[in-house]
Amino acid sequence: MEQLAQVSNGLQFGEITAFGKFLESVGCSRTTGWRWRKLGWIKTLPISGRPYVRREEIDRFLARAQAGEFAQTPCQQNGGAQ
Repeated sequence: MEQLAQVSNGLQFGEITAFGKFLESVGCSRTTGWRWRKLGWIKTLPISGRPYVRREEIDRFLARAQAGEFAQTPCQQNGGAQ
């Protein structure tokens, strides 16, 4: 997620930006964007059947990502290391 914040620094977004354009600019796939939306990590606006995102939401999401809020510890399967 730290890379995401670094990539997005200096990008210019309007008040409302197409979600796909935002994902493209940070180097993430549409599938990843769908996952973020499903988890509630980023909120989008439906306009004419397409997702858009507000500038404030982009800033909020990037601040949370930079703070490590979305980082997870690796899962240990079968009771841990063998």
